Amino acid sequence: MQQAFAALNDYGFASPTATAILEQVVNRPSAAGQLRTSGGIIEVCQSALVTAAGSTVYVELSATITPGLPPEVAKVDVEAFPVVVDDDDLCTVAERLETMRARLRVDHHLQHPDAPREVLILGMPTPGYLETPPDWEARLRTTAAVVGLRLSIVAAPRELSSQALAERADLVVVITGRDWRLSIERFDQLEKPVERIGSPGATFQSLHSEFRQHIVAVMWGAALPSGTGPIELLSGQRVYHRKVPGGRGFDRFDDGSDSPCAHGKDGFVAWSGDKASKGMLRRYSNFRLLHCSQYPNCGMYAVEGA
Repeated sequence: MQQAFAALNDYGFASPTATAILEQVVNRPSAAGQLRTSGGIIEVCQSALVTAAGSTVYVELSATITPGLPPEVAKVDVEAFPVVVDDDDLCTVAERLETMRARLRVDHHLQHPDAPREVLILGMPTPGYLETPPDWEARLRTTAAVVGLRLSIVAAPRELSSQALAERADLVVVITGRDWRLSIERFDQLEKPVERIGSPGATFQSLHSEFRQHIVAVMWGAALPSGTGPIELLSGQRVYHRKVPGGRGFDRFDDGSDSPCAHGKDGFVAWSGDKASKGMLRRYSNFRLLHCSQYPNCGMYAVEGA
């Protein structure tokens, strides 16, 4: 472990902080996996998001273990980088976990009790999206898995005949291409949040990135503690939200953003959804509820200070 301590010291963490970081990565990792290679050599990798000394860091600990009595740790590598806990940095962490999962047999320990469990994709990136790799489905499944989601894919509306499949889904993601309007209306009736991603003619990489950004934001939002009281908005102030799973008598929403959807801030109209209003009342004390006028093709809500 001296190699690991030395590496963390090189990253600027003093000994007490380095000890706390390694304790979490070794004993309480967010992800851990191993691979046995030729000659009985074992590669082990564990990682975690650790908050220490007032900052959050992503730490990845890798070790190469050679066979023997006892086995010998031949090599230890530590990588660490600071993380600003927002969608961009968390997506970077998700990509690292995807790489780890593709290389090793990895177990993830990210599930929050209130988080979604199942994500359903409607549509396929072929045809319509450029540079789609043969293993596109495996890549999307890996992205879902590293944030704790099971993924199902339905290629065409006629395949969405199973009521059980529709009811089991916590999140619905529509790949823009086919006409899914009737399916979206069905999921609205089931009160399932629906998100559209992609644009035909774009690359699969950009589609994949949109998918990753969406589910990372949803899962991080589910893990955040509830606020302690309603927020009072300034007059005319807007906050944009997307619906997430978990509500019963009211809708739940993500943490919110100052940025509207791709249709722009002028594309929002007054909205009178009862459950959406109840959900926003749990967050804001004074607001006017709005929704993107491109419903059902867009699921973006907004609140505006009254």
